Amino acid sequence: MKKFSFLLALLLITLALAGSAMAESQLDFELKCKKKTSYAADVYDYNNPDSGVKVDHIAAGTYVIVENGDGGWTRITYMKNGARKKGAVQVRLSDTRSTVRLDDGTILNVHEKDPNYAGKIKKGNLEFDVTVYDDEMDYMTYMFGEGPEPRRADGSNGREKERSGNSGKKRSPSKSGGMSVEVVELGSAFTTIKKNGETVTVPTGSLNYGEDVPTDKKLAVIYAPRTGTVGLHRGASKESRTIKICKPGVMVMVLKADEPYSKVNYQGTVGYVKNTSLQFFGAAAQDAFFSSGLISSKGKTTGKTTIRIRNTADQASAVVANWQVGTPVTVLSNPKGWYEIEAKGIRGFVKEEFLTMNE
Repeated sequence: MKKFSFLLALLLITLALAGSAMAESQLDFELKCKKKTSYAADVYDYNNPDSGVKVDHIAAGTYVIVENGDGGWTRITYMKNGARKKGAVQVRLSDTRSTVRLDDGTILNVHEKDPNYAGKIKKGNLEFDVTVYDDEMDYMTYMFGEGPEPRRADGSNGREKERSGNSGKKRSPSKSGGMSVEVVELGSAFTTIKKNGETVTVPTGSLNYGEDVPTDKKLAVIYAPRTGTVGLHRGASKESRTIKICKPGVMVMVLKADEPYSKVNYQGTVGYVKNTSLQFFGAAAQDAFFSSGLISSKGKTTGKTTIRIRNTADQASAVVANWQVGTPVTVLSNPKGWYEIEAKGIRGFVKEEFLTMNE
């Protein structure tokens, strides 16, 4: 009996040590966090924050996992005194990871507390340095000439000044052959870019601009057949500030496909669009065959008449463009009574009677 009791005690001690060894450390948790608090904040009840019941207080720089946000509240998971906790806060959150683009175009996110941080950021081109600025979205907006210098990682305020050498021209994070380029006109199969000051056309599939984006979601079209407008948000939530109004039919590069919002580059401005306002597709193979045609009116392809191009194959759908007769287009499909067409970085539908197919 004594021998059995001894063995049982030994087993319990072994299990306790194993459990201790498997326990999540503070660093392990923090390395999973994409955000941290910019300043100290009260934490409220996770399920009913509007009740005003405070459950905790966290310091500035607390690493958090963002669960969701609504009604002005951000629900988070954080670690305190070795235990995971949940709550709701109203506090500015900062990014925790730098962005490095490798030579093959893939994105590497490096956490600021990664023990190998210094070595990892040297593996490619450092596109966003979280040790300098604390919000990648603000920084990208600044880089594209759409806003002032953002808040710095040390807490100092950004200054309303233009970047040295920034003429206000919109730039794209796309890369071709390891070099940053400006996208002039996006297309399903081919895209026009400016590279070393020269305008050239390259296969769209050769551009690398996404963050582990699935092949069939690398591109998208702004979809708003009823309202005709879509908000481009600074963050991935409806409460986040709208930084631009997107027009339907415009083709965009998808930088990160997520739920329920995806990160896109809309004509040089980076932001988040709800997936229900996007129609995803992949870059077509450069040897893919597409028909072509000209916008026409009563069979005529010359003159000043303009034809409405719509977001869907429906006469009541939002207008995405008004193209003059004679405009050359790529024909993608032929739903009953309509043609799905593409030109000038826009996808839309035109009634069959307003398109003359090329021979």
